[in-house]
Amino acid sequence: MTEHAGDNMRDVERVPGWMNGGRGKYLSVVVLAAVLTARTAVGQEMPMQASDAQVTDTGDLQYCLTNLAAQPATAWSVTVRVTDPNGMVIRHSAITTDEYRAEAHRGMASDEQLSASLLRPHRPRRFVVPGPFDQRLQLTVTPLAMVFLDGSSVGHAQLIASVFQRRAAEREARRDILKQLRDVRTHYSGIAALKEAINRLSRPATTDPGHTHRMVEQQLRDALTHAEAGRIDAGKALDDQLDLISREYQLAVQHSIPRRED
Repeated sequence: MTEHAGDNMRDVERVPGWMNGGRGKYLSVVVLAAVLTARTAVGQEMPMQASDAQVTDTGDLQYCLTNLAAQPATAWSVTVRVTDPNGMVIRHSAITTDEYRAEAHRGMASDEQLSASLLRPHRPRRFVVPGPFDQRLQLTVTPLAMVFLDGSSVGHAQLIASVFQRRAAEREARRDILKQLRDVRTHYSGIAALKEAINRLSRPATTDPGHTHRMVEQQLRDALTHAEAGRIDAGKALDDQLDLISREYQLAVQHSIPRRED
């Protein structure tokens, strides 16, 4: 499974192949325009290795990351620098990948597919930035930051803070969605419930950096289409969505508070 970074100053969400059925997205890739250097606290070493950075024959940027720590990383950042044959920098971006929500899809994906999520210890993982790029270009990838399963972290403090801020915002967005969907389920049923849920989630959210309302609204629209065609049960579709959002919310609660070092 590969993560594709997009243009600067955009949030990119890529649905893994096993999630194309519209059951939800868990991958969040943030591309920042700022050129950041790998800064770690005094005495810290970045337990992540970048290797095999290259421009492929098909014109894509490709690199591998290996987590050298003892526990999985749920989020990580790297800088990707592309230079021409004369050494001129033509692209320099920080890419942050956050996959803390992957576990919410247990039961909807195979154990093998879930195992491919996160950055597992000592297991190289390949990443691709789609081109086309000139094959004469040189690619340099530098680790910046890591957030681990237990909430501890290492690396660039500003990037780490942004990861937890985003998770907290996603937590609050899911809290609001759960409240809305539970109220809908109490007062409506069947096709009417799906339509009411879509209507409520289509209203602009005060703050939703991960576009969670929009994502869930689209999933409910897809469910409504199938329900109206008689392919799925509308009530079960709403219950399934509630179950998924509830699990994602619990993970956001668990992973949105950084571990404090003694």
